[in-house]
Amino acid sequence: MINKLFFCIVTLLLVTSPLFADQRWEGTWATAPEFTGSGDMPKASLSNRAARQIIHVSMGGSTLRMQLSNHFSNGPVDISAVYVADPADTPQGKTMKQETDVLPCNARINAKTVRYLTFNHKRSLTLDAGKDIYSDAFSYQLRPGQRLAVTVVYGKRTPEHATSHRGSRTTTYILAGKGAPKADFSQGEKADHWYNITRLEVLGNTPHEVIAVLGNSITDGRGSTTNLQNRSTESESAAKARNAIKCRSLQGPAKTRVAAKSRSPHSSARAQPTAVRKASACSTWASVATVSCVAD
Repeated sequence: MINKLFFCIVTLLLVTSPLFADQRWEGTWATAPEFTGSGDMPKASLSNRAARQIIHVSMGGSTLRMQLSNHFSNGPVDISAVYVADPADTPQGKTMKQETDVLPCNARINAKTVRYLTFNHKRSLTLDAGKDIYSDAFSYQLRPGQRLAVTVVYGKRTPEHATSHRGSRTTTYILAGKGAPKADFSQGEKADHWYNITRLEVLGNTPHEVIAVLGNSITDGRGSTTNLQNRSTESESAAKARNAIKCRSLQGPAKTRVAAKSRSPHSSARAQPTAVRKASACSTWASVATVSCVAD
């Protein structure tokens, strides 16, 4: 148990470490990677296929980076490309409530928002067994509370057992071929797991307090509705965020307080503000560091 808690603390320090004197990378979404058994792998290999995966972020920003992981696999994974985009049904320029009370996602994206990622200034990479990698920093107008489509295009070699998060409560669409942005992913295989994506961070310059929420698979969203992003902590997060916007309009900026979700699990650890302790009526809540725990 002590080792598991130590893992949580170390992760928290990593995601809040400063990049420069007044800037730091902060988690807006993350999930706990794990070994994937045969029953949770796609029916066909991931090789020469593309996986379109939907995530639900908390904090917005304009400079991002994404982490990929092959940590629990026993062979290399070839990745031809990774790109992000807004899902086609994502509301544009609407209220926080409309961003967080979302409809079920689908496989289509808004092709005008596509942004390809690079890793050490190259689009393609081979991630060896046991390794993780961050993308280069990239520009993207990420809104608080929005969903984001992350498409991973796989090359020839993929391990028999991928590094994944099985309890995504979100559908991944897997299509043969090169996964072009306008391809119809709805015709592909569907799996409710995330493969190889583990963290999305935004670059910010505001220090934050962090509240860590430790829990089991219920904290991870077990029992919630697939694709509705309605875990109990996410629902409370959205309510806190709406209250913060209302308060700012009434009295200007307030002190920032942040809650981060730590999940175990089988867990997705989304950095979502959570009502763990009472906040004043007009505190400003924002999301930041994410902690992923393994403590079942």
